[in-house]
Parts: sequence; structure tokens; C-alpha cells
Amino acid sequence: MADQNEQQKQQGPNYSGIARGLYKYRKRARKVAAVAANPEIIVVIVIPFFFLSLFFMMFGFFGGGVGGTNAADQTATGFGQISGTICGEKSIPPPGVPSFSCPGFTATQPSSDGYYIPTSFGCNTGFSKDPTDNCAPACPTSQIPECNGKTGRECEEAIVWYSANSDQYGCGTKLKVTNPSTGKAVIVRAIDRGPSCSVQSNVRGKFDLSQAARREIGGDLVKVERVDESTLLGPAPACSDLGSGTTKTPSQVLYCQWQTGSNWRDKAYDSGTVASTGCSPTSMAMIFSSYGVTKTPGEIADIFTQQGWAWQNGSGHKGTKAWLAADTAWLSSMGFERAQSDIGYTSNLDLRIVKNYTDKGWLMFAAVEWPGIGGHQVVIQDANPATGQVTVRDPNSCPNGIVTRSSAGLTWYSVVPIRIKQ
Repeated sequence: MADQNEQQKQQGPNYSGIARGLYKYRKRARKVAAVAANPEIIVVIVIPFFFLSLFFMMFGFFGGGVGGTNAADQTATGFGQISGTICGEKSIPPPGVPSFSCPGFTATQPSSDGYYIPTSFGCNTGFSKDPTDNCAPACPTSQIPECNGKTGRECEEAIVWYSANSDQYGCGTKLKVTNPSTGKAVIVRAIDRGPSCSVQSNVRGKFDLSQAARREIGGDLVKVERVDESTLLGPAPACSDLGSGTTKTPSQVLYCQWQTGSNWRDKAYDSGTVASTGCSPTSMAMIFSSYGVTKTPGEIADIFTQQGWAWQNGSGHKGTKAWLAADTAWLSSMGFERAQSDIGYTSNLDLRIVKNYTDKGWLMFAAVEWPGIGGHQVVIQDANPATGQVTVRDPNSCPNGIVTRSSAGLTWYSVVPIRIKQ
């Protein structure tokens, strides 16, 4: 016991994280102060030590979630393979006790089975409420595309969906984190180190998420997988939404909201007529009729008005409150179903997800900021992830109605996959 006490005195208290770094810093400072009376030693030892400490502090050696990062360490192996899916699904952890060790400052190898106990961290911002966080992500901002030139707080506010554990997966790596019991998943970017070994579980490692990501998926166990850099940050669609294909492939029915001679062109709708503000009921009519449930734009316009889904005074997206018109109960009563996830609300629509849906027979009821029009409703019928183009049925483009254009630069407010019931 005496030997252990002596060893403890030599090593100092068992501090963790920043406290440990500061303890060592103060301990070294006391040693320097003991020889301060000798000017030669001050020149040879103190001054170099001062600048070396300053360098470490500036580059995050003591900062970050649990202390800074050594960029050279990020080239370590064992960061895992890129997952083949970008959606969330339920899973069962393999039996037995996983192999996990944390002998140093932070873990450097992923959990052997890919599962972790979730924790959370983040600045005290609108997205996170953690006043103890030091707001200094340890990864160099050059390795975080969203954060170049930003402070730590600005970085976290810009990303929202982020994680620590960069020593296990690499700074800047995008990761899919899934609650295996529900299948809910979120895509995050690793921007910080930690959790420190002093707070890790003896049985299973911990995975530190932004509080927004932690709230999104919930649960007390998560599965972590690498995903491609092109995968969008934020909540991932459920794999069940992307499941089996439709038993009825939609045809290409086209309607024009201002079609000459039609019985809907001059029909009163919203603050005007179907011709002027009826892109939404016209788009929904195209979806229904494509599966053999014939509905004209005028008939859908009446339903939207009765349900209170038409905007009044022409405000917002022309024609309807798009997210309400894709009502699950109403669609079901009409013999249709919608995907659980709305994959819109983005200026960078993930065309791989769109393609996955359209290849399985879904059509997309999509609200978009359209050039020359503003708020507009269209039907997405196809996408080409390789070229970045989408093919839509535009109710305002007569007589053809088919438009293929780049998705880049378009803001998609709501993109809801819809198909006839299976």
C-alpha cells in the first residue's frame, strides 16, 4: 500500500479530461518556478516551454470536448467501412460481450460490434443546452467543410448534427447513428474527440452525439456506421419507407393548371383560380390519375378548399399548405399511402434517396422555390444522382409538362413520396 501511495504521489491525482491537462501544466509550471532564480535556466527551459504550451493551447491540445486532438492521430487505422445504406432500420446486437478497450486518453478503435451507449454534448446554443461544454471542437476546421473560418460555437450552430469519437472514426467523417430498437437514424459529422477513457464503460464504449441528434433518435443503445461524404446530414429516412416496390407502376399522366378549354382552368381557388394558384391540386391530380384513380385538378381543388388546405390571399406556396395536403388519413381514404419521412426541407436534396423511391414506383409531391415563379408545387418522377438532375411534371409548363433540370440551387420545402396502397 505504501508503494501505491508513493506512486500516486508521483503521478498526481487521477484527474480526467481538461482537469488532467491543467494539472500537468501546473505541475510543470511549479518545477520551472523552482529554478526561476537562474537566468540561464529561464532562457533555456522556461521560454521554450512557454511558447510550446502556447502552441498546444492555440491548436486545441487542451481544448475540445475532452481535450484537443493530434491531427496526426487521425490517420490511424480501424475507422470502419462505409455502410451500404443511407436509411435507418432495426437491428439486434450480436450476442456476447463486445471487445472494447480504452487504455489511453480516448479510445482509438471502434467497438468490435459497432454498438455504443449514447451520450450528448454541445455548446449552450439554440440547438443545445450544455453550459459545461467548452465550445471548441478538437478537429481542425480545415477537416470540417461547414466550419472553415468559424469559431467552435459557430461551427456547432452551422452543423447541428455532429458527434465526438473522432479518434475512432476520423475527423470530419460522416457517420450514420441508428437506434436499433426503433430504426430511427441520423447522419452526423465527427468534429471532436472523446468521450475520455475515464468516463467510458468497462463493457461497451460510449458515443457522444450533439443534443439535437441524441433527441432525434433516443434510446439507450446506438449502432454506428460510416457513410459516404455525399450523404446529407440530419435525420435519415426509414429503410421501411424504401422497401418493396409498388405492384402498380404509375403511368405518365399530365395535367396543366391553365389548360385551355378545361373545366378547371377558371375554377375559383385560393385567392384566384386554378389557372393562377392551382399548382398543388393539379400536381396531386397527376399523382392520383397516374395510378388509375382519375381525379381532375378541379376535383382536387374542391377537396383542398373543403379541408382548409388552400392558402388564403395567395400567401406561401401557391395553392396549398403542401405538408397538410399530404395528410396520411386523407390519402389512405383515397386508397393511397405516403412515406413516413418528408425528405425535403433542404437546399441540397439527396437524389439517391429520390431515385430509390422513384425506382420502386413512388411519385413525389414536392414544394419547391421554382425559378420565375417562386413557391411552386411539382411532381418528381425521376432523378439522376450522377448528373444532379431531377425530372418533374410541372403543372405550369404546358403543353408538354415534363421538365428535366439541375436540382442544384433549388430549395425544396417539402418532398413527400406517395403511391397507391400495396
